[in-house]
Amino acid sequence: MLDFYAHHFIKLCAELSKVRFWIDEAGDGEIDALKQDLGRLSAAYNALGFRQLARRADRLAATSSSKTARIKTLADELWIETLDALKGPRFHMIPEGDGHLLSMGGGLKPSTQRAFPSVKAEMEQAAVSLAFDLPTASVMHCMRALETGIRVLSRSLALPAPDRGWHSALDAIEKEIRRQSNKSRTWRLEQGGFYSEAAAEFRHFKDAWRNHAMHASESYDDKRARKIHEHTTTFFDHLATRLSEPG
Repeated sequence: MLDFYAHHFIKLCAELSKVRFWIDEAGDGEIDALKQDLGRLSAAYNALGFRQLARRADRLAATSSSKTARIKTLADELWIETLDALKGPRFHMIPEGDGHLLSMGGGLKPSTQRAFPSVKAEMEQAAVSLAFDLPTASVMHCMRALETGIRVLSRSLALPAPDRGWHSALDAIEKEIRRQSNKSRTWRLEQGGFYSEAAAEFRHFKDAWRNHAMHASESYDDKRARKIHEHTTTFFDHLATRLSEPG
């Protein structure tokens, strides 16, 4: 997928217009100016990922030929190839306010990205889905990220990895939290709150969103998907203060 700012496309259009002018109007003494514009056109091609066209423009700009008709013919062929190349791609505009959704990290803090690298990948896809107006896809990526979270939480309590869905896993987690709290007052005071809050959050995710999203019983609009994405990133930022993925 190409990723570029709108001004790069405007720059390409401007440079193409200059070349078109020289093709139509340049006289024998103006070939050097045409070659200079072809050099700038090459840079504009590269900014948009049109590498082959950029190489063609570079070769044309560097040619030793001084024959006006020949240079103009080659430039005209490049112009036609450019128009053909632009027929295929479809360009999508990301509103300025959503540009951050394409940045690395998916909204997670750097420390969270280091603690949960697989979650980072899912949350980046969730953010990109929001940017491209795919809210239900964004929610699905959030739920996939949370699968890692519940496995890490279970592992930290010396419980087996969940293999029969979240309901039984959360029952086992909550049972172990109660056991540890009753066994050790120190554990209850120092860690009980963290684990109880994490378990309650997972229960909320399961009942409010996961059950519906994973069983294709509901679609999500942009507003709800953004809320879920924000809730998920905030939750992992909290989880990462004490837990992380194994090695």
